[in-house]
Amino acid sequence: MPRILIVDDDHGLLESLSRLITLRIASPTVDCCDSAIAALQRVQDGDYDAIISDIKMPVMDGMAFMMKVKKLRPDIPTLLITGHGDHDLAVHALNAGAYAFVSKPLDRDFFVAWLKRALDLRQLHRQAEEQNTELERMLTNVVIDSQRQTAEAEQAKLLLQVLLDHIPDGVTIAGGPPEYPIIANSKRAQEVVGIHGRRNVCALG
Repeated sequence: MPRILIVDDDHGLLESLSRLITLRIASPTVDCCDSAIAALQRVQDGDYDAIISDIKMPVMDGMAFMMKVKKLRPDIPTLLITGHGDHDLAVHALNAGAYAFVSKPLDRDFFVAWLKRALDLRQLHRQAEEQNTELERMLTNVVIDSQRQTAEAEQAKLLLQVLLDHIPDGVTIAGGPPEYPIIANSKRAQEVVGIHGRRNVCALG
């Protein structure tokens, strides 16, 4: 279910765009703001799949708003709308990072087509993020398992060396790690191997 934010000081356009998106996009959640300042708070509080913003707005225009959004959430595609049909402004907006630039009066089919492309792009980014997260999790587990196995191997190696060093004290080793049985033939041998709590240690005598 895509989340879409519309920003425009024209309440009539906010209503018409919200209605159009609801009719042409499957199961959207549409939030509307009549100022860039209020919209920035929405972006800070929650993630969106696409943002649609007018360029000409008081206090903060659409270009300044888009640049702030890019700093907060750089992966959200932003579609800018203007009623001035300024080619230089369109080029500047696209170079600054706008996903698309749409002029008023809106061609509804053209607008919806660009919005759907923006939503598809956002979905691809999300999938890539999820795959990267899963790969990082798997890599972390591999590293942890490797470290655990290395530690266990070092522990077994040290124990084996201790046992070998104390064979004259009455320690007998049968088989090989990790499940080798240890036979402690004397009290001294039992002290060496720490017989209490070790399931693979047998005490003789």
